[in-house]
Amino acid sequence: MMIYADGYSICCHRKNKMKIFLILMTELTPALILGIGYLFKKHYPKDINGLIGYRTRRSMMNMDTWSFANRCMAFLCIRWGWLLLFLTLALDLIFYKQMETVSTIIVLLQLIPLFICIFQVEKKLKETFDENGKRKGGYYESKT
Repeated sequence: MMIYADGYSICCHRKNKMKIFLILMTELTPALILGIGYLFKKHYPKDINGLIGYRTRRSMMNMDTWSFANRCMAFLCIRWGWLLLFLTLALDLIFYKQMETVSTIIVLLQLIPLFICIFQVEKKLKETFDENGKRKGGYYESKT
């Protein structure tokens, strides 16, 4: 076994590199959520499509529901993304020694806010639009 000048063996050095790699991987999910949130805040898909955007039956009814749902999802992604980023970093630091085991659990727990976002957007769509995709109260938002 090779020993470095600072007393670490190669094995210990590799374990630390692996832990750092796992920390970066657990921070990837919140970073992606934040990135998508900021991207959709400025440049959400302008046309209803089956590939990009917040796509549910209710959100794809018309352009008003489409833009509302995508802007709402962008706002929620930014809010949840920052919360997840700091919470994940705290968990990474608390459980640093058990990172090999805990990283999978952290990534699975990060999926919960994504489902919460979907439920929140759908709730907002139901509150704002009727079954036919028309705004309740007769208000119609322009495409600006």
